[in-house]
Amino acid sequence: MKTYIFLLGQARELCLAELTEVLKFFRLGHPSVSGNLAFVQSASSLECDQLQSLLGGTIKIAEIRGKIPDLTAESIVEFMDVGEKTSYTFSLSVYSPEPKIDESLHGEVKALLTPKFSSVRYVLPKNDTLSSVVVTKQRVDEYLLVFDSKEKVWLIAKTVSVQNVESWSKRDFGRPFADPKAGMLPPKVARMMVNLALPESPGATKSLLDPFCGMGTILAEGSVSGWQVVGSDQSAVVVEKARKNLDWLVSEFDLKLTDFKLYVADATHVSKQLSGVTVSAIVTEPFLGAPFELRAGRLTQKGRPASTESIENTLKGLQKLYLGALKDWTKILAKNGKVVMVWPEINFNQRQYPVKKLVDSCEKLGYTLTQGPYTYGRPQAVVKRKIYVFKKI
Repeated sequence: MKTYIFLLGQARELCLAELTEVLKFFRLGHPSVSGNLAFVQSASSLECDQLQSLLGGTIKIAEIRGKIPDLTAESIVEFMDVGEKTSYTFSLSVYSPEPKIDESLHGEVKALLTPKFSSVRYVLPKNDTLSSVVVTKQRVDEYLLVFDSKEKVWLIAKTVSVQNVESWSKRDFGRPFADPKAGMLPPKVARMMVNLALPESPGATKSLLDPFCGMGTILAEGSVSGWQVVGSDQSAVVVEKARKNLDWLVSEFDLKLTDFKLYVADATHVSKQLSGVTVSAIVTEPFLGAPFELRAGRLTQKGRPASTESIENTLKGLQKLYLGALKDWTKILAKNGKVVMVWPEINFNQRQYPVKKLVDSCEKLGYTLTQGPYTYGRPQAVVKRKIYVFKKI
């Protein structure tokens, strides 16, 4: 039995939910969790590169090589898979709050490895852990040292896959069109939302609609991960920009994507444009309202002073929009199909203002809440994303 460690991103609950859904989709079991580490056991070797490329919320994957009672250079080297090389670069990263390791341990390991190579060097991690960028660019063999507080032993795991930071960055910042003022959804979060919409069976059709598609971030991440995608937006200008972004994606990433469809449509009446079409999932970040900001400690909206009444009025309008859209989507979403949707939560004066009673209203429309809400947003953010997963019953 092999055991793998998945290092989760900062939005831990969201990242774990995504990982759980992907593992279930591929029939790979259920992870156990300790902090930001998820442990997965498998009778056979996992396709780690494939899983890593699919997951938006997993930073790196490592395979456990052994357990030792104490951290000594000799015991670590015993589990290092150095292979046949002339030179060797390694690093030891600690993924446990306590106890810490002495930096001299790197030097001691180097001394034991030096007779085997013409050149040996180590890279000291910052804050005890090595970034994916460093692992990739410096071609480092990284070994994770994880302290098991229950068994009082150290786990030694070798990093076998890391996020392709360059690819994620290219899809975020390299595309022809973006709209920072609209508070764009990061591609990694879009990918996690897409994965939360995975069907029960790997053989099932994966068709996805984003009825608030904007610049096409969710459509892009769905396309990259093998979904048939359909998008719509009420703005013809925005739809054209999304089209050009998807054309760029096909060209830059050599995708076999020729059948994506885009429409100009109001999200509350999109079923009219898609008459006769059924999709297995709807994944979307809708309009979240005119943004609220804190300026010099005061709440503002569109640069003007705002109040709790402004918040409540904004959320009331959004609730009406969302309910109208969700009602219309029942006409095109397959039975047992999923809706993965962002709703805003406004934080002000140590209070949270969600979109009230919307979950109960969704139940009346024929949806049932299956997961969430999962929070994504900076701790100090006024508006945080709450991600909900519904199933059509």
